[in-house]
Amino acid sequence: MPDIGRYLPLVRRFKALSCVIFVLDRELGDDDVDLEELTPRQRTVLNQLREGHARNLDQMLVFAQEHRQHHPGVLQRVEFLRSTSNSPECPKQYELQLHRLLPPLIDPVYIYLDNLTRFVAKVKETNLSVVKVIEPSRYRSGDWDLSRLLAETSFLHRCRSLEKIVLSFVNKDVKIEAYWPLDVLDSQDISELAIGNSNLYWDLLLLSTLDVQCRRRRLRFYPDLLFRCRQLNSIALHDDRRDYSLHEVIHYQPFDLPQVGHLDLQGTPAISLHPDSLKTTTQLTRLSLGKSCSPEQPFIPPVERFDELDQDGETNNGDVMDNNTTTTSPGPSSPRRPIWTWDWDLPELVSLKFASKFAFQFQFRMLHRTPSLMFLSIILKSELGLHKGRITL
Repeated sequence: MPDIGRYLPLVRRFKALSCVIFVLDRELGDDDVDLEELTPRQRTVLNQLREGHARNLDQMLVFAQEHRQHHPGVLQRVEFLRSTSNSPECPKQYELQLHRLLPPLIDPVYIYLDNLTRFVAKVKETNLSVVKVIEPSRYRSGDWDLSRLLAETSFLHRCRSLEKIVLSFVNKDVKIEAYWPLDVLDSQDISELAIGNSNLYWDLLLLSTLDVQCRRRRLRFYPDLLFRCRQLNSIALHDDRRDYSLHEVIHYQPFDLPQVGHLDLQGTPAISLHPDSLKTTTQLTRLSLGKSCSPEQPFIPPVERFDELDQDGETNNGDVMDNNTTTTSPGPSSPRRPIWTWDWDLPELVSLKFASKFAFQFQFRMLHRTPSLMFLSIILKSELGLHKGRITL
């Protein structure tokens, strides 16, 4: 990068240049270095290095602009390398500006971390008709790419070949607009992520896998969204919710997805599941409910709360959320939760994992209707340590 200025007069000669790798090799020290602890000479040197780095970044943009002007459409790809661990990363705003100077992705099939920035820079210009997978990295929390991707105008309806989408919501500053549709409070401290409502649905006819991971906040997912996703085979909805009051739980109407083969719900999506949904999942092969893989002990509400709710509203059919109404008020008059009958016909079920309250209330008579079952995991551990395991055959 320090030498990029020497190449600016030569841009016209790079007629076939299609890829540029920018090597960031200045060592600028830590961003949080205390300037007061430096000597005057050290501060001068550091400021000169930072000014030189900023100048090089501007020259990088000029290089790309000049090349596009003289040889439009030739430069297709740019990459960034750090020569040492102390070398700075390319600032995100420069990376985005640079990719806006490049042509859009050509008929992408997969959108991963390596091409996500280029996609974000040219969403509207990109042909998305053959995109099969959208899977940004799960392991880099708070990436600006993800928040920008989700804040873009509607584009999922253009992904007619989409088979899989994996999104991880980890940054408290992410603001998501309900264009495709996602809806959350416009807040700098989001405590709950709500996806959809009963008046909206996804028209994704080829979607086969849905995986939503919501860290450090609640995930409220409306199953009505999936009404037209008739190829959907695998659903994984997770958040980190642990303790809760049974009176706070909102159950949605049962979903009707007979083609689903894998259902994995943890946290809020699990405790909000209406058990009658399992009456239609006759093709289900794997079912996992609760926080089965957490290193911490699962949470099970106090036993007396189960008993109190069982005694309330015995003629009521359940605490169900329909349309846009919510039933969250506590007290003796609250409606009773849906009844778990444990008599679903699941002839294809091979793997069953229950933890938390699902394990505590599990009834073995369910196994009479699961002739293909090969793996059974019932985790009866309790965070409170106040629950005596009870087995109903």
